[in-house]
Amino acid sequence: MNLSTFDIIFCDLDGTLLEDKKRHYECYKDIIIQYGGNPISKDEYWNGKRHKIRCDDLLKKSEFKESMELYRREWIQRIEQEKYLSFQILKPRISKVINFFKKNVKQVNLITMRKNKKNLIDQLTKFGIIESFDSIYIGTAESDNKKSDLIDGYYGKKTLTIGDSEDDMELAMKIGSSFLAVTNGIRIQEYLNADYYCKELEDLL
Repeated sequence: MNLSTFDIIFCDLDGTLLEDKKRHYECYKDIIIQYGGNPISKDEYWNGKRHKIRCDDLLKKSEFKESMELYRREWIQRIEQEKYLSFQILKPRISKVINFFKKNVKQVNLITMRKNKKNLIDQLTKFGIIESFDSIYIGTAESDNKKSDLIDGYYGKKTLTIGDSEDDMELAMKIGSSFLAVTNGIRIQEYLNADYYCKELEDLL
């Protein structure tokens, strides 16, 4: 892949630039313990997420005592709290990766379905990467929004979308973008139909 053939990059955050396993697991575990159940191990939980095992099946394995609706509501309320964001770390050599992007394309944009703008900005500032992006696109209060709802007007431009999920894949399709799938995030490669693949972004260096 020759980055210089692209003008614009749209890059996902969680699972792509940031390691997200522990944040996901700690949020899941706290909900299960509070409302009654037995959390499965972190490896089993994350394997289930990566292999697209349904949330209700994971909850059954966890002997969860309440409804799926309650779990989802608790998840949305908690997952962007500072407590859980504190479990995230930058993936290896991400600052160098972003600098590599900026040397080869005209514009590097961050696109994420995060909804708490303050906590997002605080986190990006802490990691020292907030100034690296030309634009930052974030989600809205509607939990069923997709990334493809956040941007428009890029179809036909030389764009590269980078991410680890079906949502990133759908965004690339909508704007006619090439898609680079990071296969060590929320989904295994089997579920990501991409033009390019890498296990982690540091592989590009």
